Amino acid sequence: MTTVVFVSGPLDANRRVVKLLRKHADVVDCGTLRDPREAATWITKRLEKDELAIEPKAITLLLSSTGLSLGRIRKEIDKLILYAAGESTVTAAHVRDVVIPQEESEGTFALMDAVQNSNAARALREVSALIDAGVQPPVILGQLRAATIRVRPDTRVKSGLEAVFRTDLAIKSSAGTPQYLLECLVVELCER
Repeated sequence: MTTVVFVSGPLDANRRVVKLLRKHADVVDCGTLRDPREAATWITKRLEKDELAIEPKAITLLLSSTGLSLGRIRKEIDKLILYAAGESTVTAAHVRDVVIPQEESEGTFALMDAVQNSNAARALREVSALIDAGVQPPVILGQLRAATIRVRPDTRVKSGLEAVFRTDLAIKSSAGTPQYLLECLVVELCER
């Protein structure tokens, strides 16, 4: 008897391997919250383990900062538990003091627009927002490649694409965290 476990982020339901896995395997989703009500229930139960309650306003404020990303909610809950040590209830004030709002992407083509306009600060915010939203690094790399082809004069397309391919190899060979490598690429591509 053998058990094989695959751990994955979001799955593309259109891919053949995903269809096969769903047909022949037991798929267990260990980290998706469908709506704010389900998230509020999860947060309340998690805090009860540490004998803490939470104000409804604090839940609303927390979810407006984290979205429905369970990984992000877990991190913020852990910080709130430490911050509210010795108290019985997590308040909205605790959430305002500790939780850092999540960056949100400005849209589908915001990263490409930022690179095309050599706006490194905006492009870096977009990379961070996309990573926080669970977008996989190869998808972000694809956007950067498309921006490189569109923005560069013919003489610089080659150097831009070489930088993209170099980053792709670095990500695949674990030469650094994908976010760091993508941020370095963005700075390089945004140089005038």
